[in-house]
Amino acid sequence: MIPDDLVNLPFAPDMAEALLAGRKTKTTRAEDFGEGRVCMVRGRYFRITRVWPTYLFVVRGAWYREEGFDSPDAFELRWRQLHRGHFSPDKLVFLHTLQEIDPDDL
Repeated sequence: MIPDDLVNLPFAPDMAEALLAGRKTKTTRAEDFGEGRVCMVRGRYFRITRVWPTYLFVVRGAWYREEGFDSPDAFELRWRQLHRGHFSPDKLVFLHTLQEIDPDDL
């Protein structure tokens, strides 16, 4: 059964692996995908349990581990790869917390 609150939240292959392995619990996006919404990654479901606005420099410095990276520089490098070389520290972004859920709980 596909949940009504399913949202398309794409992940790069290595970030999907980090999420499935539990090394990634947060994702930063340019838009708010909504608390309570559900995304599916490789057949597993994750609920967005919290979303809050913050700045890119905050995510780089404070949340890089939860994003699945070993260092702030690694987070920034990936951001630049995904955003045509751009990394604006004062950019307003939305930090999403993800929690895996049982499909029976949908």
